[in-house]
Amino acid sequence: MLHDLDRLGKEFQNRFNEIKLWPEIKFTDADKAELSKLNSISKINDSTIQLKISDTFHCIIPCQYFLYAVLIKEFALALKDYTDIVETLRTDGNANSAWDAISSADISVGVVSTLDDYSKKLVYTPFKRGDCVM
Repeated sequence: MLHDLDRLGKEFQNRFNEIKLWPEIKFTDADKAELSKLNSISKINDSTIQLKISDTFHCIIPCQYFLYAVLIKEFALALKDYTDIVETLRTDGNANSAWDAISSADISVGVVSTLDDYSKKLVYTPFKRGDCVM
C-alpha cells in the first residue's frame, strides 16, 4: 500500500523543524569498516567521509548528513514506491506510457490496476498539482 506523501512530507518537515541542534556523531571502528565497503570512499575520519568523485574532484560529507539520511529513510522509501510504479509503466509500455497514465489519471493500466483502492487514489498525486503534470 502506498503512503500519502503529502501527509508524510508534512510530518517529516515538522520533525526536522523541531530539531534545533544536529549533534556531531563519531564513527566507531565498526562504522568505519562498514563504510569502507562503499564505492568511491577515499577517506573515513572520525566525523567526516571523503568521496573521490574523479581524479580532480572530491566531496566531504559531515556526519550530520548521515543523521538526515537515517531520519528521512522512511519518506525516501515511500517515494521510491511511487517512482518504481512509474518506471514499470514506462518500461512495460511505450516511451509515453507513464506520461499518458499520469496525465489522464488512468488507474486501469498495467501495474496500477493491481494496486489496492487506497493506493490507486494516491498513485499519481506526487506527479500532479491541479491540472498540471510535473
